[in-house]
Amino acid sequence: MGQQEKQIARLLRAIIAPTELSSAYPVMSGTVLPGSVDRSAQVCAVALSSMDDDGTGVGGVMLNGVTMNANGLVQYPADGSVVWVAAIDGPGKWGIVRCSELVQLQAKIGNATLNMTSSGFSLEAGGKNLASVLGNLLSHIQALTVSTATGPSGIPINLSDFIADASDLNQILF
Repeated sequence: MGQQEKQIARLLRAIIAPTELSSAYPVMSGTVLPGSVDRSAQVCAVALSSMDDDGTGVGGVMLNGVTMNANGLVQYPADGSVVWVAAIDGPGKWGIVRCSELVQLQAKIGNATLNMTSSGFSLEAGGKNLASVLGNLLSHIQALTVSTATGPSGIPINLSDFIADASDLNQILF
């Protein structure tokens, strides 16, 4: 029996005997198979604890809640991490619900995107990147010049730069 036949047999067992899986729409635990995370397709393969007899796993497990939805939360699990997967609309289509070890987490709402990894995070909104805006702000502060004669200081000559930076921040932060 080939891999595809074994996967079909496991899925048929899930359909025929849903009481073994605790419900018609089960939540099961499993392990992410090494090298199976496909970032572009937002899927991975998981060896489901109660269904995987031969270690081949179930492929096409979605990393996000809705297939290729532009908005939402995407969990990128580490190889070998323990995950909870749920059957979506019945057996055969799976999605990750929880994950023991993440490599990356991405949240997108409209034109705002937050990416987190172990090395840090990036935040983009309205076509602006927080790191770039803050970097520009620091550059402008470092170049701050204030005109003074013999009296009190005047307003910064580059005040328009600060105003533009504040406007950019308002597009990203609330």
